[in-house]
Parts: sequence; C-alpha cells; structure tokens
Amino acid sequence: MERIINYDKKFMLMYIGMLSILFFNILFNFIRFNNTHNISTGIIAILAIYILSILLSILNYFKNKNFYITFKSGILMVLAGILSTENLLLFGSALTCYITICIELIFVFSDKEHNAKRYMLIYTFFPIFMSIFINAYRVGVFDSMRLFFWIQYMLIFYGIYRVISVNKRVMLDTIENKTQLFESSEEANIKLNKITSEMYIQNELLRYISSTLEFENLMELVTDSIVGAMGADTCSIIIIQEDNKEYFINTKSNYQTDIVSLLKVALYNNELDDYLIDKSAHIDGNVDLDDYPFIENRPVGSLIILPLVNGRKIYGLIIAEHASVGFFGEDNLSFFQSIATQINIAVNNASLYKKMEDLASKDGLTGLYNRSYFQKMLNALIEKSKNENEIFCIVLFDIDHFKRVNDTYGHSFGDEAIKMVARITGKYAEENNGFAGRYGGEEFVMAFAQKDIPETLLLIEKMHQEIQNEVLFFEETKPVTINVSIGITIFPEFALTADGLLKRADNAMYYSKENGRGRITIDNQDL
Repeated sequence: MERIINYDKKFMLMYIGMLSILFFNILFNFIRFNNTHNISTGIIAILAIYILSILLSILNYFKNKNFYITFKSGILMVLAGILSTENLLLFGSALTCYITICIELIFVFSDKEHNAKRYMLIYTFFPIFMSIFINAYRVGVFDSMRLFFWIQYMLIFYGIYRVISVNKRVMLDTIENKTQLFESSEEANIKLNKITSEMYIQNELLRYISSTLEFENLMELVTDSIVGAMGADTCSIIIIQEDNKEYFINTKSNYQTDIVSLLKVALYNNELDDYLIDKSAHIDGNVDLDDYPFIENRPVGSLIILPLVNGRKIYGLIIAEHASVGFFGEDNLSFFQSIATQINIAVNNASLYKKMEDLASKDGLTGLYNRSYFQKMLNALIEKSKNENEIFCIVLFDIDHFKRVNDTYGHSFGDEAIKMVARITGKYAEENNGFAGRYGGEEFVMAFAQKDIPETLLLIEKMHQEIQNEVLFFEETKPVTINVSIGITIFPEFALTADGLLKRADNAMYYSKENGRGRITIDNQDL
C-alpha cells in the first residue's frame, strides 16, 4: 500500500493543476458568455472528482487497497458516462481525467503479478464499453464511430501500458545488474584489501628477518600481524625444541583468556599430536568446540592449523581463529604457507646464529664455555656482585692421572672421559644458578652466583660422587672409573679479580693433588 500512496501523492499534483485549469476555463466562459448552464452538471462532476481525489489523498484514505480500487473504478464509471456528451469541452475534460487515472493505475499495477495486471485492464476498459452500449440504448442508435475511436484509444492505452511495463522491467534489470556489479566490485575490493594486507605482512616479516636474529620478537610480530592486519581473533605459534620436551609459545588474542596455559595443557595431554604428525593444513570453517579441547572461554567459528615443517620434521604449529563461521578457507592457505616458509627461514637463521655463537663461546668437544668466554662471563659476574654486594664461589678441578688414561686406553677414550665429566659438570652448573667451562685440556671451572662455601661444598660433593660412580667401558668390556681433584674459593674474601680468583682456586686444586688426589680443598689463608 505504501507504493499506492506514493504514486497517488505524485498524481495529486497533476489533479490540482487540472482542477485549476478547469476552474479558470469555467470562469472565463462565465465572464465571456454569461451562460454555462448546458455544461455545468458535467463540469461540476469532474470538479468534484478532482476535489474528492485530492481530499482523500491528503486524508490517507488510500491506505486501504480495496477502498482505493473501488473509488478509482467508480470514478472511471462516472467519467465513462460523461464521455458520451457531444460538448467538446466536457468531453475533453472527462477524457483527460479518465486518461490520467488510467495512467495512475498503470504505474500502480505494472510490476504486480499477472492477475493484478488483468484486473487493472478490466478496470480501465470496461467503463468505456459500458458507456458505449448505455448510450446506444439511451438514444436508440449504435455509434460505430465512437466505438472505433475507443478501440483505437484502448490499443494506444494498452501500448502505453506495455511500454511502461517493458521499460520498468529493463530499468529493474539494469538496477539489478548495477547492484550485482557493485557487489562484485565490493567483493573484489575486499579481496584486494586482503591481498594487500597479506603482502604487507609478508614484506614486514622479510624485512625483519633480514635485520634481526631475535626469534622471539619475530614470532610476536607474526601473531600481531595475523590478528591486526589479517583480522583473526586469535593467533598462536608453537615451536617445539629439539628434545621435544620444551615448547616456545607466542599468542596474540582479542580475548582475555590464558591461551598459553591451555595450549601447554593440550601439548602435555597429547591433544595436538594429530596436527604434529600430519603435514597437511587443517581448515575448519564451522567449528565444533568439543573437537578442540584447547579452545575455551572464547567464541571460535572457524580456524586454521598449519604445521611448521623443516625437511621431514614437524617442529611447530600456527593456529589462527575467528569467531565467524567460514572466515578461513582454502584461499587463505597460500598466505599461511608463505608465513610458515618465512618462519622456517627465521628458525634456520636463529639456529645458524646459535651455532655460530656456540663456536665462538663454547668448547667443541664438551659443549661447555671455552676459557676466554668463561672469563668474560666471570668478569661480568664480578661487576654485578660488586654493585650488589653479593658473594659467589669458583670451583676449579681436573681429572686425576689423565695422562695415564690416555697412555693406557688411547686418546679417543680420554676424550670420552672428558665428555663424561663435562656432562655432569654442566648439569650441576645449570641446576644451581651457575655456569661452567673447560679451562684446559682436562681442567674444568665452575662459578656459582650468590652461594657461600657451605652451599657450594654440598653440591660439589654430590657432583664429585656422581663422577666417581660413573663407569666407562674400554672396548665395551673393561670398566674404567674416573676421579677428580677439586679446589674451591670465594669472592670477595680471597680475591677481587678474575685472574686472582682463578689462581686461588688453582692453588686449592693443586693442594688436593699433592695431598692424595680425588679430594676437595677449600681455599684458606694458609694456601
């Protein structure tokens, strides 16, 4: 009905114009001829039609569809009766009004269903035929000329109706095509923005990879970019260390949820094992939360899980999530694969850099710090301890009768003995807030921050016992045990410099050697 009201209000302006013209015409004839008796009844009827149509439109009576149709049909019947007049002015006025109403009906019903269009044609044509036959019955003569005139009128009217209908259909098709074009352009624009965002992320990662070896910062950049530029709600990267016991996890999320803890639990419970075995990507566009135990306290409609593969080994996962269903699909796969490739580059760079650092700082045989790097770390510990007024202990020891071991079992076996002692030494240093180095051929040195003599003695006695209990087999049959002589000193009681501390510890160690070997000597003023 809103459509009918809109059209009727537009035609109301036309009715007002025709009403004005007709009123001035009557006024002109009255002034000129001082007699309008012969046409007053018909003209008054037409004037009444215009006035009534305007008033009903203003009062919104045409909101009722049935009333609108009944009223317009009744007007056409009245106008059809007036059209039988011989008076040219009255005929022309009635015909103009009739045509105007018919055109209004065309616009109202032109895009309606087929039955509505058929009724519209009946509403407009029937009053004309009825008028012709009523007039023939009234005067007793059938007016064939008037019939032919009205047949021509109806053909023209029907043609107008067809043209308007076709044009309207063409216009609607054009609008529909333009809408589809706009939607496709909008879709293309969205895809372009998406591609631009993906390229930006990749360029940023490449730039960062080429300028830094800080692996953790790179992972943070990846998760930030996927959430910020890609539009994901949550992104997590899991990197598995070589021993498969330690995990590096970096997560960025729009939700206040401890996702890192959830992922750690999932790794511990082997809930991610399926994704760490299959090298193919996992895309779920309609997530069932029961299938993903690591998703909790956040809405997830779709996700993508991509394994990080280096050669034949899967060393991690990228997990991206979004609340909307269908947000991730196959078209996202190439982007995430390119991200995985760049992470591989970063991992390899970090690994290579670590190896280079190890070559520069660690002993090739034992994996402990070499002598120069140990002294560098010792100097740093001395400065820190001075500034913070702290103590620390230095432990120096070597393998007893190592020359005899080499001469008896060969240098390869001697290397195995050194590696065994180094392994136990490194373990005790790492577990007790210390660091260890290979000081010479068979000599080792350790530093324990913030530990006094009693604390250090307690853990060194355990270490000494473990070295003594370790059994090496020569040619897989002959058991061989190793012993060490140990010296301990403390900062700042006996020395304030690295050289001074190492010399004091060395003196204590040689006291152990000169007094039976295989023992621990604590530095004192008599040494």
